[in-house]
Amino acid sequence: AAGALPGAAAAAALAQRACKGDRRRRRQRPVVGRATPAIEETLFEWRSSAGSLAPEASSLAPRDAASGSESRVPPLPFEEVSEFWHAWRRGDLAEGMTLADAVVEASQERPLLWEAFETFPEAADQLYPEWRTALKWVRPWKREPDEEWKLAKVRGSLAWELRQTAVALRKLRRHEAAAPDQRTLRPGFALIFVPLRWAAELDAIARRLEERMNWQDVPLVAVLSEGATLSLGTAFFPPSANPPTAFFLGETELEEAGAAGYRLQEELHDNLAKNIYTEYFQKHGKTNGTIVAGRAMLGRGTNDVHSALLFVDPATRNAVPCRVLGLLDACYPNAVKVGAIAAAASDAPGRSMVLGGRWGGLRNGGVVGLLLPGYADSSLGLCGCEPFGPLWEVFESDVSAGASMIRKIADPGSRDVDPDGRRVSVPAGEALVAEARTANVSEDAKDIWLGIPRLSMRLAKGQASGLGEWALFRGSRVTPEGSFMLEGGGPGAEGVGTVAGKMGRPITRMQGFRSTVDQGALGRMQMAYQMERLTNRHSSEASAPEVRRPWLTLVFGGGEGPRQSITEERLYGGVFLGSGVLGAPGIAMAEIPDEDSVRDWSRDGP
Repeated sequence: AAGALPGAAAAAALAQRACKGDRRRRRQRPVVGRATPAIEETLFEWRSSAGSLAPEASSLAPRDAASGSESRVPPLPFEEVSEFWHAWRRGDLAEGMTLADAVVEASQERPLLWEAFETFPEAADQLYPEWRTALKWVRPWKREPDEEWKLAKVRGSLAWELRQTAVALRKLRRHEAAAPDQRTLRPGFALIFVPLRWAAELDAIARRLEERMNWQDVPLVAVLSEGATLSLGTAFFPPSANPPTAFFLGETELEEAGAAGYRLQEELHDNLAKNIYTEYFQKHGKTNGTIVAGRAMLGRGTNDVHSALLFVDPATRNAVPCRVLGLLDACYPNAVKVGAIAAAASDAPGRSMVLGGRWGGLRNGGVVGLLLPGYADSSLGLCGCEPFGPLWEVFESDVSAGASMIRKIADPGSRDVDPDGRRVSVPAGEALVAEARTANVSEDAKDIWLGIPRLSMRLAKGQASGLGEWALFRGSRVTPEGSFMLEGGGPGAEGVGTVAGKMGRPITRMQGFRSTVDQGALGRMQMAYQMERLTNRHSSEASAPEVRRPWLTLVFGGGEGPRQSITEERLYGGVFLGSGVLGAPGIAMAEIPDEDSVRDWSRDGP
């Protein structure tokens, strides 16, 4: 379980509703109609909790429940959008005028032109699917590049220009439509966790709640959960606070940031420096300017973001969330990042995450997140997973491509040695199965998890224990020669264990784990923050008695252990169950042994 406690929200109005129905995930027909009672009860509880903070009821008419989403009609035919874009690129419009200024001026006679350019780039993928290939960045009198890195730069530059234009147009529209707001607190963001059995109607449920809440122009994220509860949570902020912002980053967005950063480097440096950055850009698709471009794309400076909530599409390639987290770490190094991998439904592929807003919708192949102005803490710990047996010493393992197994291990406490004085090794699979039999654990390899230390025990002493210490991998089978084979790519794919003499460290230690039910995990995590909450309360009262800094606790669970252990999803600010969690180790929740210590984990505990 991972816990995030953003402490910047001046108030939090959170309401959740346990929806009736079993937890079994099975194929069902669209359920917006069946979900309507749960949606209504959720809204009733939310309004009761939010009180006067809740926006006034929306005057929008409810959409057809069977349709699930409103039809999206392009504001203008694509031919008119393309004609205006290429006229601007050719210089046919006023010289030196930005695209946003040109759109504003032309909108006096063609009002829908403004709305059309507001859709770029995300919404335009549905409204104008041909825009990425039909709109040209290169001016008519120049040749299209033929090298892939140059094409990536052209594609990114095109998307960047259109994104900046859309951002400018939206800001201008909001400024013109803004009315004086006398409320002491304003809507900040909303989170919706939708049960897996309603995956086919994820976007319809999110849109229905958004309309009924009158949640206009405020960040909203809806994510598919493996839990059984339809959960709605909102946070409110003072008018003086920098408002939260929602974003989506996928492969095309990363390419866009890389191209924009390269253009910045071109403008700042001479030819020599350009050549250096060109070589780096060709190899990595980014430069130092990518950080600046990333902040501009996300619309927040370094000091504007102190925490981030992230949700990863389970169908995306592993490299994408790693690159996204790398960009966020570079853009906002001091912000705490926490989140989870969304659930996936086999009967509704591609329906795991929704980004709200006028031009929102389903998002695939990347990371949806919220950048928050408030500070946060995080803690990672094992939930429904406990160690058994000794901390084994690994003599031989294979983590090369296509293989993932532990061959030979030895008990560090054993005094058996061979004639040369070396500790006697045994086949890993046989030893683990024997230890499982002793600990009354299932002997099936699929019921045994293997923990590989992420760091050496000595280096890990400064980190949190539990999940922050171990990389866990499910067993697959015991080979005829007694080796223990792991599911999937194993430690090598995650970069935890490597071949000796190459990158990183070889596997030297391992620990057996088993799944269990642990209903006290959330309570222990909450207790870890009691002292900090008490200190925060006293400091707030001493500095400004009228200001009370509240705490919002969110729990993210990933895997079988949390699903079996967390039976009440209406605890704290919200409980989300996905296929994995993201977060920093944070506050330590148990001690870590010395590197050379020998302990019976099943007897003494972690």
